[in-house]
Amino acid sequence: MNCNFDREIDRSQSDSVKWSRSVIEELGGNPDAVPFWVADMDFPPPPSVLKAIQERASHPIFGYSAFPRELPGALQAWLKYRHSWETAIESLVFIPGMMTGIAVALTLLTRPGNGVILQTPAYNPFFSVIEKNGRAVARNPLLRDGSRYVIDFQHLEELLSKPENTALLFCSPHNPAGRVWTREELERTAELCRKYQTAVISDEIHADLTYPQAVHIPFSSLAASKETVSATFMAPSKTFNIAGEKLAAAVISDTELREKFNRFLEGAALSHLPIFAPAAALAAYTGGHAWLRELTSYLQENLAVLREYLERFIPELELSEPEASFIAFIDCTKLIPLIGGTSPAKFFSLKAGVLLHDGSWFGPEGRSCVRINFGTQRARLRKALEKMRTAVESVRRG
Repeated sequence: MNCNFDREIDRSQSDSVKWSRSVIEELGGNPDAVPFWVADMDFPPPPSVLKAIQERASHPIFGYSAFPRELPGALQAWLKYRHSWETAIESLVFIPGMMTGIAVALTLLTRPGNGVILQTPAYNPFFSVIEKNGRAVARNPLLRDGSRYVIDFQHLEELLSKPENTALLFCSPHNPAGRVWTREELERTAELCRKYQTAVISDEIHADLTYPQAVHIPFSSLAASKETVSATFMAPSKTFNIAGEKLAAAVISDTELREKFNRFLEGAALSHLPIFAPAAALAAYTGGHAWLRELTSYLQENLAVLREYLERFIPELELSEPEASFIAFIDCTKLIPLIGGTSPAKFFSLKAGVLLHDGSWFGPEGRSCVRINFGTQRARLRKALEKMRTAVESVRRG
């Protein structure tokens, strides 16, 4: 396909949250900082997606639209091709956004006052969707094992054994840790949840961007054999950089739970999708294969640049090696003594003009970290790293 991921595109006038000067200033105190924070990439989606949206937009009427009958089959084929996962068409439920689906699942599988286990550091909206729905976050902090995070199974079982904790909000691949959980880790998690009759809600939005050295296994693909109640959520948004098109899918094999889920969507008037989203998803799942292969290779090369640059020039920053997607968590513990009371994210925004995601956004376990989005043009990434190096060298000299 020969995609040109090196082509820089000006997003400053596109109503992009990522590139909004007011948002950048609010987050980092420097409106001129270059954004490497929120998880959307600086690449256009596959040509098939652009074509589908443009063709639909060329029609001058935007009334109620019918759901494309081909979409469930396209997703079913994609899951088989990408994850070797045989799913039944009837198990697929389409929803207007990943977090919407997770909120519905929490409502159905837990009660107000229940605890929901969350493996931290974690994507900040997970905290919000739990707490704003009257549930309590039960933190299961991940453990650092060299350059990777692992699950603390002893503590997980302690939490599962408490009757008030009735669900696990699982993230696979994990954001921000970057882990693609192994079969052994997934099976152990499923077995523990079966033992304590705890439902699992699995966010797998980054799954399609797993690197070749790892294998993503959808949680629900093994949950049934472990007699574990689960709902797995996937979406084309991160994979194909179409997060603005609100569409996700729940894979729910349990008939009773799926029927409850559908009734809730209808009762809350959430069963209709935005007009462009289904067309974009269908085009992505049927025409995005070659584009995704090239994107994955480009991201791996960007990750290599990031890894090698930090090791060579900024050893104060320790990379947690991601096994999927375009985001990486960086431990800044060794930098903190050099920058006083300033948070690492604020330091890089003010001193380097590079806006990274503040690790504290992912919970207290991330306060000494930053998250970087390397899903951008390589020249832009190199330039940011050079600015970060200069900023760190300045504080080394005192």
